[in-house]
Amino acid sequence: MNILDINIKGSFKFQLIFFLSCAIHITFLVVFMIYKIYFLAAVNIFSVLFYFSAGIATVKKKFEPYSMAWILSTYIEITAHAVLATLWLDFGTCFFLYGIIALVVSSYVVYLSFDKYTFVKVMTPLTITSFATLIFCFAFLTVKQPLITIFFDRTVSRDELEVMRGINVFLNFTIIFFFTLMFIAEMHHLMGQLEDINHKLNYTANHDALTDLYNRHSLKELFEQFKKNFRANEVVGIENENAEQDDNLCYCVMMGDVDNFKSINDTFGHSCGDLVLKGVASVIKNAVAENEIACRWGGEEFLVLMHGSKEECIKRADQIRQKVSEIHIEEEEELSVTLTLGLVYCTEKKDAAKQSKRLTRIDELVQIADNRLYVGKSSGKNVVIYQ
Repeated sequence: MNILDINIKGSFKFQLIFFLSCAIHITFLVVFMIYKIYFLAAVNIFSVLFYFSAGIATVKKKFEPYSMAWILSTYIEITAHAVLATLWLDFGTCFFLYGIIALVVSSYVVYLSFDKYTFVKVMTPLTITSFATLIFCFAFLTVKQPLITIFFDRTVSRDELEVMRGINVFLNFTIIFFFTLMFIAEMHHLMGQLEDINHKLNYTANHDALTDLYNRHSLKELFEQFKKNFRANEVVGIENENAEQDDNLCYCVMMGDVDNFKSINDTFGHSCGDLVLKGVASVIKNAVAENEIACRWGGEEFLVLMHGSKEECIKRADQIRQKVSEIHIEEEEELSVTLTLGLVYCTEKKDAAKQSKRLTRIDELVQIADNRLYVGKSSGKNVVIYQ
C-alpha cells in the first residue's frame, strides 16, 4: 500500500505526538540519570507522566472537544523543557531545537484540524513566543554561565555534550522527517478528496439528474471533443470529397421527442412520466457507443450525436425508435410509449445551389434536426425523419 494513500485520522496524530514525546522524554530521563543531572531527570519524570496521560486520553471519545487545549499544553511543555534544558546545560547540547520543533508540529496540527482564522489566531502568538524564547536563551548564555554551573558549580563535559547533541540532532531530524511524511500524506489525501468532490460537482453540472444523460448545458464542450475524431475537418466549411466514404469522419445529429408526453403525465401521473423518461434514456444509452454523446435536451426531448455513415445512422435511429415502442411500465398496461426522431447528417447540402459541405456548428445541426422532428410530429409521430 502506498503511504500517500493512508488516511491519517485526527486522533491518531495526537496519539503519535503524545506517545512519541513520552518515548523521547524517557530517553532524556535515562541520559540525565546516567550523567547524574538529577534536576532535569526529575523534570522529565513529570513530562513522561504528562504525555502518557495525554496518550491515554486520546483513546477516549471526549478528547476531540479539548484538542486545542492539548495542543497548547504540549507546545508549552516542549518549549518550557527546551528553554530549561538549554539554560541548564548550554546551547551546545541542542535542546533549543525542540522549541522550533514544537512550533512546526503545532502549525501542522492546527492547520489541518481547525479553520484558517483559528490557525492565524493561535499560531501568531506561538511564533512570537518561540522566537522570543530562542533569543532569550541566546542572550542569557552569552552573558551568563549555564544554570548547572551557577547552582551546582559543575560543567558539562565534552563527552556528555557530544552525546546529548548527537541524540538531539538525531531525534529532531527523525521528528521532522516523520511529520513531513505525515503532512504530505494528509495533503495528498485531502487533494484526493477535493478531486473527488470536483469530479462529482462537474458530473452533476453536466448530467441530468433524472436520466443520468448529459444535459443541454454541456453539449457545446462535448461537441468539440466529439469532433476531435476528425481533426482534419474541424475548420468550419472545409470541403471533404471523401467524407461519405470514411465513417470515422462522418456523424449525424438526432433529435428525439417522446410522443404525447403531456397526455402521459395527465393520465398516468408525473411519477409514471419520470419512469417513461428513464426508460427512453436507458434505450438511448444502450444504443450509443462510448465515444458518442447522448443528452437530455429538455423536458421530453433527447439529442444524440452518432458516428458512422448516413445509412448506419438512419438504421440505428430506427432501432432506437423500435426499442422505445417496446418499453413496458408495470401496472400501466394501457400505456404506449413512442418516439419521433429528426436526423441530420453532417455532409448534407444546405441548399440546392451549394456543394456538400461538412456542417460543424452544433446549433445549426440541432436546428435542422429539430425542424425535421416537428415534421415527424405533424405527419403521424413514431417515425424517423431525414433527408
